[in-house]
Amino acid sequence: GTGTVTFDGASGTQTIDSGGDDFYSVTIDNTGTSVQLTGNDVTQLAGGVLSFTQGTLDLNGKVWTLGADFNPAPTSAAKIDFSSNAASTLTGGSSYDLTLADADMTIDQNAGNITCRDYSHSAGTHNISGAIGGGALNCRNFSHTGGTLTASTASLNLTGNATVTSPFSFTASNTNIVMSGNSTNINASVPICGLHIQADGVSIDSANDLDVDGAFYLDSGSFSMNSKNMNVAGNFTLNSGTTFTKGSTLTFDGDLTYTDNTAAGTNIGSAVIGSSPDVIHLASDMIADSLTVNAGDSLYTHGYDLDISDFITIDGTLDATDDVAGDTTLISLGGNWTVGAAGVFTAADSTVTFDGSAAFQEITTNGQSFNNLIFNGSGSWVLEDTLPATVSINNDLTISSGTLDAFDRAVYVGGNYSQDGGTFYSGTGGITVDGSFSLSGSGEFKGGSGLSLIHISEPT
Repeated sequence: GTGTVTFDGASGTQTIDSGGDDFYSVTIDNTGTSVQLTGNDVTQLAGGVLSFTQGTLDLNGKVWTLGADFNPAPTSAAKIDFSSNAASTLTGGSSYDLTLADADMTIDQNAGNITCRDYSHSAGTHNISGAIGGGALNCRNFSHTGGTLTASTASLNLTGNATVTSPFSFTASNTNIVMSGNSTNINASVPICGLHIQADGVSIDSANDLDVDGAFYLDSGSFSMNSKNMNVAGNFTLNSGTTFTKGSTLTFDGDLTYTDNTAAGTNIGSAVIGSSPDVIHLASDMIADSLTVNAGDSLYTHGYDLDISDFITIDGTLDATDDVAGDTTLISLGGNWTVGAAGVFTAADSTVTFDGSAAFQEITTNGQSFNNLIFNGSGSWVLEDTLPATVSINNDLTISSGTLDAFDRAVYVGGNYSQDGGTFYSGTGGITVDGSFSLSGSGEFKGGSGLSLIHISEPT
């Protein structure tokens, strides 16, 4: 039939055992303890509406299947209670929407799962927890624009778009939005939980930057920053076979591990380390347009490589110690190298290579030494430490091409000096080489009119 059954008990617990029969419309108007499912699941026929006036519907480990969109509008406090049972389920399948837009309505999903077509939350309360099982909200489009949303050990599984313009409470380490629909976008004006991408053509919406307070995983498919800024506070992982398209600035603002498993590596654009105090560990090579390590923050390469096409600025700590990869850290740089007054560069056994083509690129070390230093680009570089200053290379200095102008800064080479191309202007600061000195091929070593010292321990 098409009638309505109203449960309006005034005391104790009313129970529903459908006996396997279907309902049409159901109204909860209970002032007792609750209306509780027992025995069998409940299915509403197509067109049948679940509505609330007041009271609690206790799913009690059963499945409630909706027959129409669920848009409750109670006149007093009302609640759906999943009764801490992982089997509790409220489902509209892919046919019916769930709209939570009334301040008197609470969904206490303390276990179990919800499935609907589109989910919209603008008022009322929705608590999601999967600590004892379940904890999933499965829908197409997800919208949270108001009300109280709390998520812990939860998974918001979307095949459509995500819109989050109102703050919500979440446990960053174990709550995730999972986007598995192609050609979808995420519009979030507030921080969100962890984000998993499992589809092609997912992007940040043009309306807002994206702040991920959990982990970011590009599990499969492709993701575009869409020229926006993005912050990530948890682990950042690009899986093999995925495509990540850079945007404006990508900031890592938590203690996290960076992993790029794509075959050729992915350029992540302008990378910023930390919002202080944050520690980022590499578990793979990193490719970026630029790299900034903020004051109070640290980047540990663990022997993995950095390929930076423009500049590196170190106001915090860049530690190039190889204690994992086993093949030393190689840092390739196309632009300026700047170590701030409080910056720390731990060179260990690393090699820094300047391979850019621009003129008058600046190198400022602030007393932080290189290990191996190579120049093989077609550009020119100028040492810019405040005079008097010594730029130290603990091991070897190699010049194959380009122009290096010491600009009257002293240069110390603890290993060998080797030049078979390019031009080196020493100036008044002089150069000290503790190892061998080799000048060959088209290499030009020019001291300038004010050259004060060339000290070579082992000339060749």
